[in-house]
Formats: sequence, structure tokens, C-alpha cells
Amino acid sequence: MMKRYAGTFALAMGALFAVGCASTKKGYSDVNEKLVVGSRWSDTDNQEVAREIVKKAIGSPWLGRVKGGAPKVGVGKVRNLTSEEIDADALINFMQDELINSGKVIFVANDASTREAVDAEVARQETHTKDTERTDAGQQSGMQYLFQGDISSKTEQDDDVKFVNYQANFKLINLKTTQIEWSGQHRLRKKYER
Repeated sequence: MMKRYAGTFALAMGALFAVGCASTKKGYSDVNEKLVVGSRWSDTDNQEVAREIVKKAIGSPWLGRVKGGAPKVGVGKVRNLTSEEIDADALINFMQDELINSGKVIFVANDASTREAVDAEVARQETHTKDTERTDAGQQSGMQYLFQGDISSKTEQDDDVKFVNYQANFKLINLKTTQIEWSGQHRLRKKYER
């Protein structure tokens, strides 16, 4: 009798497992689709902030004052002033893409890992590459302008509705004069209902 109950129990559990697995849907979604999943900062937010900040900066008067061709820019640190985990490196990469693809500036790689890799390759070429194909040390482009930024948030909650207000503040610093050539922000507001 115990064997029969154990067998019935195993069949019932197997059926439940099969139904649970059958209702699971898998697939890809469009990476460019604007998704809001909960009220926390997301990859979509990184993309939107990068796009909007670069659009505002590139469309402002400072660019017209630059003499001698396209300015050389980079993106420095982005401080996270929220209580959430935000992938600032992803935001910087999205900004890099937007800046390069704007065609209005020259982007100079300024992150430590890229510079180390470049320096190591230039050093390797010193002894292993033909003179006519060698990249000599001291020939790298210097950055003229640096984007710096921070992201802050404020939460408002009333009963079952929660709003999270994010603000991304950026400035563009002239490295020669330390003047702030451009300053702007982009705000996001997320609504979350329980």
C-alpha cells in the first residue's frame, strides 16, 4: 500500500513539474525596446541617459567655439549617489558610442585597462615590429575635454504607488583651462504600483 501511494505521489509531482515547465516561455526581446521592469535603474536607463546627455552636449554652443577641428573628448568617472547598484561602466560605454557616432568629436580612450593595453602593445612593438610599421611612444592623442557626471535619486511613496525620480548631472570640463564648457542633466521618473 505504501508503494502505491509513493508511486501516485511521484506521478502527481511529475505532472505538476511538467505543467510548470510547459508554461515557461523563453525567447529574445528587442534590445532597443524601452523596458521598465520595476522601479530600479536599468540598462535601458543607461542608454537613455547617454543618448540624451550627448545630444544636449553636442547641440550646445561650446562646440562652435572650438578651434582647429573636432575636439578630443573622453568620459571620466560617473558617481553613483543613489542607494542602488548602477553599472556606471555601461553608461560610460553608451556615452562613448553616442559621442563617436555623432561625428562631431574625436573620442580619446581614457579608461585604465585600455591605456594599459595600448602602452603594452607600443612597448612590444619597440623590439618586435619593423621600423616602418612601428608606433612610437609619445604619439598618443591628448584629451581636451572631459565629461564628468553623477546620478542621484529620490523616492516618493504613497500607499501602493511608488515614484523614483532619477537625475543624471553631467558637465564638460576644458582640461587646459578647467572651465566648465557645458553643463546639463537628464531626469527619469519611474512609477511602480503594487
